[in-house]
Amino acid sequence: MSSECSNSEYSVEGEWGEFEFRKIVKSDYPCIIKHIQVSFCKNEPLLTCLGYTEELKNDVGRSMEESLELDQKHGLSFIAVHSASQKVLN
Repeated sequence: MSSECSNSEYSVEGEWGEFEFRKIVKSDYPCIIKHIQVSFCKNEPLLTCLGYTEELKNDVGRSMEESLELDQKHGLSFIAVHSASQKVLN
């Protein structure tokens, strides 16, 4: 009995209802970074205590890009996109 698994057996990519789930690509980075900055960073307690400034927002963006590149390299990050509007799932 083989211990290897087919990637297609466990794939999370594909359409589901109104959404498409797929691995991220470099062209997704700006959209993902903006989504994280707008949807999460403004209300994140530590960033709020530090004073959420434009400079801090840009620092978060640079840090996120580095993280996304590493995650993409290892196939660890996925994105959910609304099929009709092509917007990132909130």
